[in-house]
Amino acid sequence: MSDIKLYDLKNQKVIRQVNALDVKNIISQCAKDILHIDIIAKDYVLDENSNDAISYLGLDENLRVVIIEYRYGKFTSITKKGLYYIDYIKEHISRFKMLFNDYEKGLGDKVDYNARLVVLCDDANAYDHYAIKMLPYTIELIQLHFYEDNIAFERIINVPRRGIGDMSLNALKEESRESNKSLYEYIKDVNEED
Repeated sequence: MSDIKLYDLKNQKVIRQVNALDVKNIISQCAKDILHIDIIAKDYVLDENSNDAISYLGLDENLRVVIIEYRYGKFTSITKKGLYYIDYIKEHISRFKMLFNDYEKGLGDKVDYNARLVVLCDDANAYDHYAIKMLPYTIELIQLHFYEDNIAFERIINVPRRGIGDMSLNALKEESRESNKSLYEYIKDVNEED
């Protein structure tokens, strides 16, 4: 567990940590205020023949799909599961479009289906940080600290990925021009040396 401790100055005592078993209820109550995510579905089952379920499926303020998963303990594979869910959404967009349209008419056409993953955990280590930085997805790692009637959200890592869908056409053209210019300069220099 983290080394962060809370101390009550008024009563002069260390505030004890609470049990994290009710974390799902806490997340559903504060997702909009703390994470700026509207929860659309909770424990969303992917397939009738499977036990796989997305803990929370939501939309952020940019109408981008957000998968929220919670990891309790050090040695779970929640990030791997989250990556599977991201790919599942990309492969089944029509199914999720219907879900969002059921939530609000016409919403499914406005949604960005390049999902981002938010992993909430009670503990994280350097290997988690490294793995997340190496992945080609938008992943946030937020560590939770529980104390009596309080919970602290500590953003450990936020790795936004920029894909072509996130770039404007002008920015893409400009980037292409710059790389072509560099290539031209390199070829010109090599030819002049010969």
